[in-house]
Amino acid sequence: MELFGSDPGKPADYCVRKVEESDLYVGLFGDDYGSTDEATGKSFTQLEYEAAIARHIPCLIYFKGSISDNLATDEQLIPLKNRLRKEHIVSSFEDINDLKLKFFRGFIKVLREELFDKLIPARRGAISADILSSLTKDLIQQQIEFVGRDKYISEVYVPREAEKEVERFIHFEEMFRARSETILQYLDLIRTRYGLGDEARLMVSQMRLASENIRGESLKAMNALKRAFYFQEVEEAIIEFNSLIMEYSDARFDARADELLRLWRGKPFVDQAKVSQLKIDLSYERQRSLTKQVLQTDLLYRESLQLFLSYREDTTTIHLANDLLKELTRLIEMGLKRCLVLVDKAGRGKTNVACHVAEQLVDQHPVLLLSGQMELSTEYDIEFLIEQRLESAFSGIFSDWMNRVSPGLQEARKWLFIIIDGINENSRRPLLNQLLKGLLTRLEERRIKIILTCRDLLWDFFRGTIEPYLFETPVSLHEFTEAEWHQASG
Repeated sequence: MELFGSDPGKPADYCVRKVEESDLYVGLFGDDYGSTDEATGKSFTQLEYEAAIARHIPCLIYFKGSISDNLATDEQLIPLKNRLRKEHIVSSFEDINDLKLKFFRGFIKVLREELFDKLIPARRGAISADILSSLTKDLIQQQIEFVGRDKYISEVYVPREAEKEVERFIHFEEMFRARSETILQYLDLIRTRYGLGDEARLMVSQMRLASENIRGESLKAMNALKRAFYFQEVEEAIIEFNSLIMEYSDARFDARADELLRLWRGKPFVDQAKVSQLKIDLSYERQRSLTKQVLQTDLLYRESLQLFLSYREDTTTIHLANDLLKELTRLIEMGLKRCLVLVDKAGRGKTNVACHVAEQLVDQHPVLLLSGQMELSTEYDIEFLIEQRLESAFSGIFSDWMNRVSPGLQEARKWLFIIIDGINENSRRPLLNQLLKGLLTRLEERRIKIILTCRDLLWDFFRGTIEPYLFETPVSLHEFTEAEWHQASG
């Protein structure tokens, strides 16, 4: 009670009021009766319990140690414990971890049967990320047993090297935010150095906002950022630069170099301090090119390209604005891809990886694990199947679930991961292929990602449909590495 802080009311009244404001009463009983209220002679714990009963609030009761043993119990507590045993199904616990597990099971049961309407108003309102996580977490073990059957045994599972690529897909958003901020910092330095002005500054700021959540709008912001940094003009200038240093004719080289000198003088994307020595730099790079020396990634070549929008970080690192803009564009395009697929031969462990990823991921994000053998029809697509799974498990109405979970996922910065193992095993592959396309097209603006597994022999059947939505090329598990074999046998 000392943790409640100060309150003008009497302790007993305060305790009762707090219980009456609650949706669930959880009673933890040890061997001590506890502090008592002078007016009633009852412990505050007993008063709280009786308030819950009077208001018909669901109760979960837990005894520390044995349920039936009263030997070490305070004599005042024995009648209350006897009453609790009579009125409720009591559970015992040995330690905090045991209590956590038993409470979670009890809570989910009460959630299904009595609290669902309170958590999701009218059974058709928005579904928060926390509720979705709780619901899917309770389902995951059952789903793993169904999908993994006798293949997946968590205790002896050996992590695969390919899981690093899966992790990259799962945690791409965090990596994107960190890298995009670094890129934008470099662009800000370039903007300042070249005096690009307010438009470039504004576009950098808008890109920072757009990078908080990768959507179709992010590409629009990216295109505006490119225009503010003269991306197309610089691309064309670099093509001219490269073409000129490959020119064999001295006369044509001199004429074109003089022309570029006139064209680039005064341009905002060109370092005017370097324009005067442009012909010297071009001549030097031309000589190196004609003698077949390697350019493009060569430091001396990149030093020459500092003529254009760039920032030199140290003696060996030069950041060209166009390279940074290309990298950021590529990252945004990857972030818009909502699907990853594991493709390999039969027996390589795809199902085990799918089950392991689901088991590990469910502590961070909501996860649904489905079998590729699921029954489908033209009337009942994958979204409907998920709706039915959730409704049968939790006795709620989950129609339009995709739209209802989106705001909560966005607010919590969580993703819903749908893992489908063995799409090649479906008896109606053409229909599944069609339904997967429909599902993937609806995910671009939602925080939902799909992980699929497919046998290599049938991947070509699905490739054309899935490839446009792929985060990266299909992930292969390959044979077990020496390290994996060593861990498995150790």
